[in-house]
Amino acid sequence: MTTRTATAIPPLSQSLFEQMACPFLYATKQIRGLPQTTSEAAERGRVIHEVIRDYIRHLIETKQPTDYAKLDELVEASPYSEEVAEVLEKFKTDYFFESEKLFAAELPIQLGKDFQPIQQGSNWIPTFQGTLDLVSLESPTVAIIDDWKSYWQVTTPDSFQAQFYPLLLMCLNPGLERVIFRLQFVRYGVSRQVEYTRADLPKLKKIAERERARQLRYHEEATSGREELPAAPGRQCTYCPLVANGCPMATTNPYAKLIPEERVQFGLYLEQAKKENDRILKDHVNQNGPVLYIDGAGNRFEGGFKLKAKKSYPLVEGTAVLDKWMQDTHEDLRGKLTIGGLSSPIKAKKRAALKEEMDAVAEETSSTEFGICKAKAEQENNAAD
Repeated sequence: MTTRTATAIPPLSQSLFEQMACPFLYATKQIRGLPQTTSEAAERGRVIHEVIRDYIRHLIETKQPTDYAKLDELVEASPYSEEVAEVLEKFKTDYFFESEKLFAAELPIQLGKDFQPIQQGSNWIPTFQGTLDLVSLESPTVAIIDDWKSYWQVTTPDSFQAQFYPLLLMCLNPGLERVIFRLQFVRYGVSRQVEYTRADLPKLKKIAERERARQLRYHEEATSGREELPAAPGRQCTYCPLVANGCPMATTNPYAKLIPEERVQFGLYLEQAKKENDRILKDHVNQNGPVLYIDGAGNRFEGGFKLKAKKSYPLVEGTAVLDKWMQDTHEDLRGKLTIGGLSSPIKAKKRAALKEEMDAVAEETSSTEFGICKAKAEQENNAAD
C-alpha cells in the first residue's frame, strides 16, 4: 500500500460508480474539480437516510423494536418534514427491529487494493469504500445489509451496489459465510433481496477490480492531455448539473430534448397513435391476412393475429394427481401451489366470511408498474400549486 497524497485518486464507491456511467461527468467532478452540487430530490433522500439512521441508533441504545414518538420527533425536526413524513408513513407502521440483532447503522468500510480492511483514520489509502445503511447479524455467520431507497420505482437488486456491499462486509468480517443484501423501498414498505456466500468472493472481487481499473483509466485519459472523455446519456442526466450548462451532447442528449411534463404529453400522444394504428392495421389483417414488412437490414416483421392458448389445472383433479406424484416419488409440490380465480367469487356479500378467511392466508407481492394515467384531483391541485 501507499500513503495518502494530495493527488490520490479517490477510492471506488457506489456514488462514484454511478458518476462513472458518464465519463465526462466523472472527469468534470472528480478530476477537474467541478463544485459538488445536489438536487432537491437528492437532498431529500439524504435527509431521509439521516432520519432512519438516527432512529435506528436510538432503537439500538434503548433496545426497543420501534418507537413511534421518537420517529415523529426526528421527522418533524428535519428539513422537508412534510415530504419525509409522507415517504416514511409505511416505514413507521411496517418496520420492526430486533435490537439484539442490529449491528450498526451507517457502517463505513474501507478496503485496500488487496481487499484487506483499513482502519478509519489510517494513513493508508483505501481503494474501495462504502457506507452500509444498516447491518444486522442473524447469526455469527449470516448478516443482512438493508439499504434504504425512497425511489418511486421498485427494482431488483442486480446492481453494482448489490454486489459491492456484500463484498465489503465479507472482507471486513472473515467469519461471515453468507450475506443477504436487501433493498428496502421505504415509500411502499416493499423489499427485494439477493444473497451471496463466501464462495462468491472471487467473482465479486473481479467485478470490483474491473470497475476500479475503469476508474483509473478515466483518470489517466483525463490527465494525459488527449481527447476529452465522452459524455454518455443515461439515468444520471436526470440530476446532472451539466445537462443545461456544459454537456458536450447538449444538442443531441435525449434527456435535454424535452422537460418531464413534455415527456408525459409525448407519451400520451404515442399511446393514442399506437391505438389508432393498431385499429387500422387489424382491419387490414382481418380482411386480407398477415402483413409482411422487410426493413433496410433485411429483418422481417409480420403484423397479424396469433392464436394463444392458456393452460390451467383444475384444483380438485390437479391435487389428486400431485398426491399420487408424491406417493410415487416422495416429492411434495403442493407447497408451491397458489389458487387463482377466487377474487371475483369471494366478493359476493354471502361469502364475506370466506373472503375474510382467505384474506388471512393470502400472500401479497407488491411491485411498481410504470404508466401514464389521469391524475386525481388532489394531485392536479398540487401540481398547479
